[in-house]
Amino acid sequence: MESNQVSSMASPTENSEWPPSRKRQKMLSGKDGDQPNNKQKKPSKRASPKGIRHFAVQCENCEKWRFVPSKKQYEVIRERIEKEPFVCENACEWKPDVTCDDPPDVCQDGSKLWVIDEPNVEKTPQGWERLVKLRNEGGAYVHYKPPIGRQLRSLDDVNRYLDANPEYAKGVEESQFSFKIPKILEQDIRKHPRESQSDISDTGSTRLQPDEGTL
Repeated sequence: MESNQVSSMASPTENSEWPPSRKRQKMLSGKDGDQPNNKQKKPSKRASPKGIRHFAVQCENCEKWRFVPSKKQYEVIRERIEKEPFVCENACEWKPDVTCDDPPDVCQDGSKLWVIDEPNVEKTPQGWERLVKLRNEGGAYVHYKPPIGRQLRSLDDVNRYLDANPEYAKGVEESQFSFKIPKILEQDIRKHPRESQSDISDTGSTRLQPDEGTL
């Protein structure tokens, strides 16, 4: 049996249209009273990278996935996943009376991109946020959002920020930051053709597998 896993997912909200429809672009007006040219349209903007929206953890006993209601709770589970394996009864904290007999909250059915996250990553420092973004062209990257200022994409950026803002360095340790890039599962990439990557990159998940060597 596999070790239990924790997972963060970026899924469209329930009852929302997916993929989202694009608003019709407005035509450009002609100059000096000319009629609008219906062949000219404003250039479309490149879609911005998508982020993780939902979090889940896998029961060690039944291997069913349970949603975790908040990123804060997810980070606590991720930090302890090897020492404190997750079981469905742990989810009673936010989902009363749930057991292994209940249906899973989410399944790996190919409708979402699953991204393997790093296990045992320490909780993000108070006032900071760890963000995983899915690239439109494929792949993912990690950055940290500090209390104020721009987002940081490397440990060197973090150290420079703390040197420049010592008021935010109190109680912050280097070990609390992990920039290891999550890995999108290959089978999910194969299910979604490259040309539609920007449409489905908003639907993904991060899954922790403590027993895997490449994360």
